[in-house]
Amino acid sequence: VNADSESAPYMYAITDTIGNLLYSKLDESLHFSPGNYPSFPSHHMGLFGDTMLVWNQYSDTIYRISEKGEETFAVWGKWSKRLTPAKVENEEYYQSMMIYTIIETTNYYLCIWRPYDIMKGRWNYCFYDKASGKLFNSEGITDDLWGLPLFFPYNYFVIDGREYLEAPYQPYELLDAWLSSDDPEIRKQADCIDEEGNNVLIRIRLKK
Repeated sequence: VNADSESAPYMYAITDTIGNLLYSKLDESLHFSPGNYPSFPSHHMGLFGDTMLVWNQYSDTIYRISEKGEETFAVWGKWSKRLTPAKVENEEYYQSMMIYTIIETTNYYLCIWRPYDIMKGRWNYCFYDKASGKLFNSEGITDDLWGLPLFFPYNYFVIDGREYLEAPYQPYELLDAWLSSDDPEIRKQADCIDEEGNNVLIRIRLKK
């Protein structure tokens, strides 16, 4: 946003991994008054094939990006958590949607999101099943890992047709979660963790 003008369109750009500008675009449908605006960054988990998904936080548009350029993939509906310039200018953005990541997998589109105000909302895992066309949302992932802290995947891959997500944890995160449990079996699991050891890699499988 050009803060020196009375009103300026939203602009975004695509760069390569060393900062070279590949593409930029002005969104003439979104205009902002001068001022500072909050950042809603999202984390990306790499490519699916030769493309990746990118979310435009102010138009709620999801783009598929590749070396050939961009194409509009989807648009979030006009709902109460949608972020708009007016909400930002009036400081009414605290319940707006904030995305941690949005990725494409073999069978799903996965979006991890929450309201901007973390004190009033939890991270949600929203899956869109490609085969059935069904959309389902969950406040978390079923926990069969002894009180695992919030799972934020950083990698997606496929082995023998099975889909997996991975996330690293520092040892103290697991120790804090397990030692605070009322279950003696879970507290015993903490004996397997070296507090000064390397990060622990947790892998989960996406099942139908």
